[in-house]
Amino acid sequence: MSNLSDPVGDPNKANSSNSGHPSGLYLLFATEMWERFSFYGCGRFFVLFMSKALLFSKAEASTTYGSYGGLVYLTPLLGGYLSDRFLGNRRSILIGGLLMALGQFFMFVSGSIVTEGAKNPTAVNLMWVALTFLIIGNGFFKPNISTMVGQLYPQGDRRVDGAFTIFYMGINLGALLAPFFCGGVGDTGNIHDFRYGFLLACLGMIVSVITFEVLKNRLLLTPDGKPVGIAAGHYGRKKYGLSGGSGRHDLLSAQLQDPLPHRARCYRLPDLCFYRRHALGHPYRQDPHARGTGSYRRNLHPGTVCHFLLGLLRTSRCLPDPLR
Repeated sequence: MSNLSDPVGDPNKANSSNSGHPSGLYLLFATEMWERFSFYGCGRFFVLFMSKALLFSKAEASTTYGSYGGLVYLTPLLGGYLSDRFLGNRRSILIGGLLMALGQFFMFVSGSIVTEGAKNPTAVNLMWVALTFLIIGNGFFKPNISTMVGQLYPQGDRRVDGAFTIFYMGINLGALLAPFFCGGVGDTGNIHDFRYGFLLACLGMIVSVITFEVLKNRLLLTPDGKPVGIAAGHYGRKKYGLSGGSGRHDLLSAQLQDPLPHRARCYRLPDLCFYRRHALGHPYRQDPHARGTGSYRRNLHPGTVCHFLLGLLRTSRCLPDPLR
């Protein structure tokens, strides 16, 4: 008897089988493993690089590394919000990976111009630029690749727990390999060798991005063959301007397909419609077709601005939608 859980003609039958895990899980495994290889490879000797090559004091080096570590886990709040509202998981991972690769490259350049026995201001400035790219890139990358694991499975699938176990094995494997390879070529006692550790971390990040981009369309599919990690409203963005996030905004965009007075079009910011005639209107409480031909300013609702500010503060639905 055939397995009733497998849809007929499923293009990605491995995704819907209960006997194993979908192939997309192993793509996420490899992508995250190489990203953690890059992250921990840089961190393996970063304090030594600051104290020995850039001539930071121990207190300055420790403070810088601590601030870097804290910001790395703060920026995913912003990255998750932007992904949920506008970019989607796939695009956010690409942006984050490229930013982190660029940050590691700037670390390599900084390590290439250090001066023995003297503090090089250019090398220090390049290090700050590199840290900025690494922090912002991690904010885009880290929260989005983890959330894609659960999207590969049907609702209530028991394999999800095992999938996250396999996924975190990739994190641990990358963290295990990084000190041996990046630390082995970078921490040799010669300050000019730090750059090779940063270069190897940069290459690891590039491998992560290439692996993800080449295989994502083939492997990152739901059990019924739909792509995983695409922003909501992605297919309507070109026609109606910015769209994404909730499907209610896509419904509004569809309503605006008909001609409106003064050819108004909707360029949506989070939970706010901005019309070409400088008109503010609430996308949920007002019907665009019910507006008169006069000035749109009279339709401004006092709750619009408040709801817009709440939309900016919400990060991945951490706060409830007051109109839901």
